[in-house]
Amino acid sequence: MIFFERFGRMISKVVFACLIISLSFLVYCYFSIYVLGNDYVNVCGYTFFEVGSGSMSPTILSKDAIIVKIDDDYKVNDIVSFYYHDTVVTHRVIKILDDKIITKGDANNIKDLSIRRSKVIGKVVFIIRRAGIWKKVFTSPSVIILVIITLFLLIITLSYDSRLYRKFRMRRLSKKKIRDMKKVIREKNKKKIKKRQNNKQTSRSRGDGHD
Repeated sequence: MIFFERFGRMISKVVFACLIISLSFLVYCYFSIYVLGNDYVNVCGYTFFEVGSGSMSPTILSKDAIIVKIDDDYKVNDIVSFYYHDTVVTHRVIKILDDKIITKGDANNIKDLSIRRSKVIGKVVFIIRRAGIWKKVFTSPSVIILVIITLFLLIITLSYDSRLYRKFRMRRLSKKKIRDMKKVIREKNKKKIKKRQNNKQTSRSRGDGHD
């Protein structure tokens, strides 16, 4: 029972911490883009994008998410995200000139027009497969409501189980305390009875001596 109580408390704390972190992250993203007017979120020097085309397949597929390190440290054959007019494009670097780079999508037959190096946001460091599909699933209102209800019921259940265990434990402690009290009372009664018997014997012996 102690194990389940500790496990329940740990799960409750983990779930609560995840909810707080997720909410904080969403608030930060909203504030960064819609309030500060940034084009992308900067989290400790990293940002992320959802890929909308298959120009980099099979390396990066449509609906994949990419994590980009915001930096100008890249070389030929690296995959970079850059501004192309009003769009963010993610292609592979095939040539670096003095102030310009030339890129190309792995699935494209022709290379891109050269762009200034200042247009590069950063280098792709990690690819999350099919993240766009999961994004649609978990941003669906019905799914969000279901997840919230499930987490709420889980927290209530674990909390209720902990209360039941505490009540059970208090009852056990109460029963044990009652048993200990009864034992102490019995011992006191035995001592009293023994003391009375000793007093009676002493009285009798004194009476016998007086006669």
